[in-house]
Amino acid sequence: MVHRNIVVCVLVLIVVVIASFMIGFSFRVVNHDEYALLYNINSREISEGVYEAGRYHVGLSSEFHRFQKRHQNIEFSSQAGLQDSSRGPFSIRATDGQQIELDLSFQYKIKSASLHLLYRDFKFDYETFLVRQARGTLRDVASQYDAIAFFNRRDIIESHMRSALETELTARHTMLVGFQLRDINLPEALDENLLEIQLEKQEGLRLEAETSAWVTRNLTANEVLKLQTASSVLLSKLEQETENLRVLIARNVSKIQQTTNREVLKIRTASATALALYNQDTENLRLNIVSNTTLAVEGTQQLLEQIRLHTAVLEAEKDAVI
Repeated sequence: MVHRNIVVCVLVLIVVVIASFMIGFSFRVVNHDEYALLYNINSREISEGVYEAGRYHVGLSSEFHRFQKRHQNIEFSSQAGLQDSSRGPFSIRATDGQQIELDLSFQYKIKSASLHLLYRDFKFDYETFLVRQARGTLRDVASQYDAIAFFNRRDIIESHMRSALETELTARHTMLVGFQLRDINLPEALDENLLEIQLEKQEGLRLEAETSAWVTRNLTANEVLKLQTASSVLLSKLEQETENLRVLIARNVSKIQQTTNREVLKIRTASATALALYNQDTENLRLNIVSNTTLAVEGTQQLLEQIRLHTAVLEAEKDAVI
């Protein structure tokens, strides 16, 4: 009996330990900088729901496929090309046939709402696909311009590239965060020609500024006198117009004051007349009330006197009967 109890206890202990391990391994953790999709190992199905940072009970037959939540940087440059040939600098041929090399970079972010679509289309190899699509899109945009445009209209080309890349990434379930056209390497001969053209433009601007300054310094005394005379005439005219305006305003103010005084006098006269009539009506009403009150008192006294006489007569008749 004791041996049987020991066996049962050992079995229960083994079950508890196994259950503890199973429960422990049924939990999965998603880090704060990750998105995750739940993948069923048995059915090989992926969930559409996106899991963010936290600890989840998913069972032994499921696991998380994790994706970076933070911005990811993709760079196309000589330095990046040393590690991955697909990320070397762009080499494009402009519309005028010149060979141009571009260094650029962009930053993208995975859209959580369409994470399951990204996994469905590309699994975990989405960045390789994005690099390939980005190179094609940016090369197509760059090849629409001539070499001179890369020198004179760099901001327009960069904006065009950004817009095209943003459209492409949106269609691939990601979002463009930043774009930088960092360096443009023109052919040496063209670069020197553009530099000479720029220097010639600067020299032309300098000569134009010096000419303008010379013209300003060499204005004739007659022209200066004309300017001074015109300024004086204009100033005198403005002063005269200002004085006329001041006089007109003063007249208007005087008229307004006179009109206001007349209206005030009318109001005061009407008020005094109304007040006198009101006082007269009040006095008449008072006298009428006093007269009516006097008549009422006299009538009351006469009535009282008649009552007293009648009472006396009644008392006399009573005494006579007795």
